[in-house]
Amino acid sequence: MDSYSGEVAGQRGFIPATINLQCNKPENEDAYLAVDVAWRSAIPTDAVTKDALTVFVKFDSGEWQIEEWNTSPPHDKRLYVPYGAEASYISDFIQHELFRLEIENSDGVILWNEWEMSGLADWIDQPWELCELSGTGSPSTHLYNPIFPSEHMAYIWWEWKPDQTYFREMVTEFTIHNDVGDFSDRHGLHLILGQSSISDVRFYFGVQTDATRRGKGLIFSRWKTRDLANARYSEEDGWTESSGHGEDFIGVRRSYDWSAGNYRVRIAPDGLTSDGEWFGLWITDLDAGQTTWIGSLKFPLQEAEARIKPTSYSGIEIYGVAQIRPIDIPQWQVSVKRPQGDNVASIRGYTGYSAFKGDALQNSDVRYDPSEDIVHLRAGGVTKRETAAGYVAFE
Repeated sequence: MDSYSGEVAGQRGFIPATINLQCNKPENEDAYLAVDVAWRSAIPTDAVTKDALTVFVKFDSGEWQIEEWNTSPPHDKRLYVPYGAEASYISDFIQHELFRLEIENSDGVILWNEWEMSGLADWIDQPWELCELSGTGSPSTHLYNPIFPSEHMAYIWWEWKPDQTYFREMVTEFTIHNDVGDFSDRHGLHLILGQSSISDVRFYFGVQTDATRRGKGLIFSRWKTRDLANARYSEEDGWTESSGHGEDFIGVRRSYDWSAGNYRVRIAPDGLTSDGEWFGLWITDLDAGQTTWIGSLKFPLQEAEARIKPTSYSGIEIYGVAQIRPIDIPQWQVSVKRPQGDNVASIRGYTGYSAFKGDALQNSDVRYDPSEDIVHLRAGGVTKRETAAGYVAFE
């Protein structure tokens, strides 16, 4: 059995970090390791002054092969290193948010895959071992098996006290910790912030990386109709959608250039008519103090008004039109405070993960932090599942 080991040294900031890899030579002298080095800058491209990746590969002969790769981020580099060689990877970098090292052998088996958020600070003077090659693949194999979206990766159901039979307004505050952007023309991520029913008509709303292939935005949808007379939207940068695939629904969408930051969404009555009541959706950028109306949808009446069922749902969904490997879903971290229904906070939650069987789509985690009274959702990349699904009591 072949084994591999190495060390990582460096320091976060504007100084070089070095990754040294040494590997044992197997019987097959033509075998090799394929090493991918990648990182993403957290600083806008136009602010980058020192942005280079220099790779040094030292072979048995003692000669060094030097490759320099200088370009705007993101950076990706693959080198094929013969077994028995000593390889040093030296990266001269600005402070960054995501670093990746992936090594596979010539049989295509992943031996090591590691991503580290917020630089290499946690790796300083920490030895690490590559997975042993046993012929059955790496423990991280599930990250490379394609899945068919759409699928909810991590979520929480919010519940209220039994005596609160309905509410008229729901407000949710949340934080987006990193901006994954409009990362793909074929896939997107959806942060669902509310999903319930009004007058027994199901609805949901949330933030998307690619709203109807128009880039970042918010969506608000309801079911049981295709009549767009029940939808009002912004004529500036909004639009509607009506479809019958699966079930009849309509929706309002609006372009919204969200980024990392703190926000509040509010769904509330927006006008009463003889045959229904409008409910609008607004988002407030809490850092900028700016509120934006997304659109409004009309719902049937119940006892002369429309009422929100006192349960809701938040989660991260991967959607798209083609297969995708879990490792290729960008790592996204968001935090959601307990929703307020008519100024009363949810008292209990139930967390859960993808319904896929086996080890498919395991790269997600949801946990409640009682010290901050907030729920943290992480999904994508090499997110490690650290928290079991189950009930969470907030009070």
